[in-house]
Formats: sequence, structure tokens, C-alpha cells
Amino acid sequence: ALWCAAGVVALLVVGAWALASGSVPPSSFAAGSEQTAAATPEPSVASSTPTPTPTQGPTPVAAALIPVPVLQGSLAEARAALAAAGLTAGAVTLENAARAADSVLASNPVAGSPLVPGAVVDLTVASGSNAVPTVEGATQDDAVTSIRAAGFDVVVTSRADAATPGTVLQTLPASGTVARLGSTVTIVVATPLPVTPPSPTATPTPMPTPTSTAPAPTPEADPR
Repeated sequence: ALWCAAGVVALLVVGAWALASGSVPPSSFAAGSEQTAAATPEPSVASSTPTPTPTQGPTPVAAALIPVPVLQGSLAEARAALAAAGLTAGAVTLENAARAADSVLASNPVAGSPLVPGAVVDLTVASGSNAVPTVEGATQDDAVTSIRAAGFDVVVTSRADAATPGTVLQTLPASGTVARLGSTVTIVVATPLPVTPPSPTATPTPMPTPTSTAPAPTPEADPR
């Protein structure tokens, strides 16, 4: 056992001396170094791919708003005005009025309202008819003025009545009746009732004085 231990020590001494003297081939150490390097893995470097930044396009510009024009005249003229402004004529509603048929009365939205191009504007136009105004109880002059302003011609007739003379009793057609513009409305105006003269007072006839029809007495003869 002592011999074995002495042999190991001798080998260690010889190996140390060989290393110190350079007798061990350098290739041995190089090979060992390469094996050590191969055995030790290199740290992995994570590949970082940059995330692309989304590019923003130009900000959309809002379309300029268009004010609804003032619409006057006929329906055809209103439609042309809307088209010229870049708007669209929509639904058409008929309304009784004193204006000629197809005359524009109103728009929805109203004039001046800002709208996007191509927006729809509804129209209200005159029907060509109107309702007979209520004039019962008015004076003849006021009734004539109102009926003509409603678009009608007027004919005046009269009727004796207990109402105040000169006031309207009725209209033909009746108030509220829808008739075509230019047609005739007759008004009936009150006139005083005829005055009946009082009956003359009868004069009593005097009674005749009664007369006697008996014969007058005959005077008697004097007996002397």
C-alpha cells in the first residue's frame, strides 16, 4: 500500500514538472479548451423585431354645410333652387290658402338651416282652394274684406231680420266650406223689418134716440 501511494505521488510530481517544462503538447490543451468551450453553451440573444408603427392618413375634412335657401314662387322654381344649392326636394304637402295653386308656402327645415350636401328639404305648397271665412255677425264691409282676402268674389243680398241692420246673417256656401279660389261667396245682410202702421181707432157710432110710436091722445070734447 505504501508503494502504491508513493507511485501516485511520483506520477503527480512528474505531471507537474512536465507541465512546467512545456513537454505536454499544446494541442492537448487546445483540444481540451475546445471541448470545454463546446460543452459550455453560449448565452442566447433574443431577437427583437421592432413592431411597425401604424401610419395615420390625412384627417378627413368635413363637408361644408349648405344653408336652406329662401324658397318662393312656384313648386318648380323651389325645386330648381334646391338643386342649384346642392340639396334635394323631398315630400310635397298641399295646404289650403289664399295663394295660387303650387305656390310655395313653407319648407322643412326652414330657410337658413345648415344641411349637409344632398340633404332632403320637404315643401308645403298651396292647393288652389281655401275655406270660406266665418263672417256671421260682422258688418257688411268687414265681411266683404275678409272674403276677398280669402281669395273669393263676393255678392251681397239682404233679408229683413230683427238683427242689427247691416250685419251678416249667413254666407252661401256656409262658413268653413272649402271652395276653389275665385269662386263666388254670397253674403246675406240684415235689413230692418217692415213697420206695420197701427190700426186706426174705431169711432163709436152714437145710438139713435128712441122715439114713441104711440098715437097722441085725442083731446076730449067739452061737455058744455
